[in-house]
Amino acid sequence: MSEFMDRLFAIEEVELHLFFLIDCSQSMTGAPIRAVNEAMADMLPELREVADAEEIVLMFHVLAYDRLMHWLGGSTAERGVPMDQFQWHEISAGGGKNTAGAIRAILPGLSRRKLRHTYINPIMILITDGKNDSAENISQATLSLVERMISEFPGPYHETDSWVNTARIAFGVEGYNPQPLEVFASSGRIYEMDELGFAIGDPELQKLVFPLDQAACRIADVLRVATKLFYS
Repeated sequence: MSEFMDRLFAIEEVELHLFFLIDCSQSMTGAPIRAVNEAMADMLPELREVADAEEIVLMFHVLAYDRLMHWLGGSTAERGVPMDQFQWHEISAGGGKNTAGAIRAILPGLSRRKLRHTYINPIMILITDGKNDSAENISQATLSLVERMISEFPGPYHETDSWVNTARIAFGVEGYNPQPLEVFASSGRIYEMDELGFAIGDPELQKLVFPLDQAACRIADVLRVATKLFYS
């Protein structure tokens, strides 16, 4: 990095924005939504350890959705909440499902102008059972999202704005339908880990789709990789 950028980062904290899209529709009632509540509560301590170790500030944007959109903890697409100030309160499930609408609802928060100078590319995290959903609609919404990220257009004040590229991870509750998760998720190189947390063999390129019980460790791994790429 240049000397100027080094001085800038010494003044401003480096932020990484996490956009959670959490399915709370009718198909998630009972055991699935209980698993979501447990996973969200359990992952916070592990993510806090990673943030401290990597010296980054995690900003949470948490959207629970059924047919409608419900921003949690004071967050919005444009405004993230520092993880240390975010509190998870259990949610319930019921109603229709609109995953495509949830993907579109994230877009305003990915504007390069709305992020501070010192940010790592955001991460989108989808948690769902993938049921009673249209994989075609999700595919179209995801394609639109990706196209928007690589396009530029004149914004307010005649500036040029663009959308920041993101990693997209999908976590399925037990018994999930994988197809909608796979059309949403981006691909990444995944290491197999041994019991001590050491990588085994060479990484494999695959869709970033995992069972929900792996959420904490998988998100933590992506945070570490993203931070190392940012500083390299």
